[in-house]
Amino acid sequence: MPRALIAIAVVAALANTASGGERLVLVSSDPELERATTAALAAWAVDVMVDPGAEVGPTMPQAAERAQTVAAARQARAVVWIAEAEGRPSLWLYDVTTRKAVAVKLASAPPFDPPAAAAIALAIKTLIRFSAVAPETERYAPPPPPPARRLLLEARAGARLRRHSPVEAGFGLDAVLLPRALAPIGFSAGVRAGPGFEVARGSFVGHYDDSAVGVGVRAALRLASQLSLVPTAGVSAHLARLRGSDLTLGSSATDRRLNPALDAGVQIELDLGRPRVGLAAETAFFARRQRFLVAGAQVYDVPLVVGALSLTLGLPFW
Repeated sequence: MPRALIAIAVVAALANTASGGERLVLVSSDPELERATTAALAAWAVDVMVDPGAEVGPTMPQAAERAQTVAAARQARAVVWIAEAEGRPSLWLYDVTTRKAVAVKLASAPPFDPPAAAAIALAIKTLIRFSAVAPETERYAPPPPPPARRLLLEARAGARLRRHSPVEAGFGLDAVLLPRALAPIGFSAGVRAGPGFEVARGSFVGHYDDSAVGVGVRAALRLASQLSLVPTAGVSAHLARLRGSDLTLGSSATDRRLNPALDAGVQIELDLGRPRVGLAAETAFFARRQRFLVAGAQVYDVPLVVGALSLTLGLPFW
C-alpha cells in the first residue's frame, strides 16, 4: 500500500510539472461560467480554481486588495470576478504581477446560459493575454513606452503693440521641446517678425521693421482635461531696421540696431488632440533705449516695451 501511494503522488507531481501552466482564481458560483472558462483556457494549461465564497466587489482600491489576498491564498497569478456597480455588471480581472485591475461591462448578470458563458470566457481569455497567466507566445505585446521627449511646432499670428506707434501685424514660429521627465516644463526657440510700419517725422519719411529670435522656458499648467495655462519666460535678440529718405537733405539711408530683450508671456491653450489652439499675450522688455537720428534730429524713438496678442496653432510630433 505505501508503495502505491508513493507512486500516485509521483505521477501527480509529474503531471503538475508537465502542465507548466499558471493558476487563475475564478470567483463565481455559476457552473456554466466555470465550465466555459475551463474549456477556453484548457489549451493554455491554465489551472482554473473556483472560489465561490470570496468577496471582492467593484470598489477600488479595496477590490484590488481583496483580489491580492485571494490570489496569495491560492498561489495564483490572476483573479477573475463579476461585480455590479450602479446596477450594471462588470467582468473584472486582477493581475498579481502588475497589481492592476481591469474591467469590462457585461450585458447581463449571472446566472449565464451556455452561449453567454462562452462569450464571457472568451473575454477572460482576451484579458489574460495582457498578463503573465497566458503562455508567452500567446501574450499581446505591451504598448511601446512613450518617447522620452516630444516636439511641438507652434505658429502664431496677431498684432504687435507699441506706445506711440501704429499697430503692426505680427507672426511667429516656435519649436518647443517637451521632455517627459521634466513635465510640465518645456523649452522653446523661435522667431518673431512683422511687416513693419511707416515713420514720418519732419522732412523724413521711412519704414521701420523689427525681427527677433529668442529662446525660453514654459510650463503647461493644466486647468481642465483639455485646457492649460502656459506661462513663458525667455530672452531674445531684436534686429530693428529703419530705412527712408530726408526730403530736405535729398538723401536716403538704412540703419540697423541690435537690441537684447527679456520676454514674458502667458497663453491659454486648448488641446484638440493633434492640433492645439490658443490665445497668447507676450511682452518684450528691451535692455536699452534705441533712437534713430537723421542729421542729429530724432526721427523715431523705439519704445522700451513691445507687446503682442496672438492666436496660436500647435502641432505635436512624437
